[in-house]
Amino acid sequence: MGTKGHSHDPLAGISAERLTQARRILQLRAVLEKANTDYYAHAKSPMSDREYDTLMAELAELERKVPELDDPSS
Repeated sequence: MGTKGHSHDPLAGISAERLTQARRILQLRAVLEKANTDYYAHAKSPMSDREYDTLMAELAELERKVPELDDPSS
């Protein structure tokens, strides 16, 4: 059984720093999405406005550094 056409590793050549940034972007999006759901759908405030703003600023900065993971909805 050959692997013809499947030998390209999509993560090949990606630096450890870039992978760390990508993981953090995904983590921040999940945390912020949950916070939004809790706040708007369940009338809960899981974090302070200041903490939320800090996380949003971190996400925006990381998306600027890793433009291929930029999401206009985040």
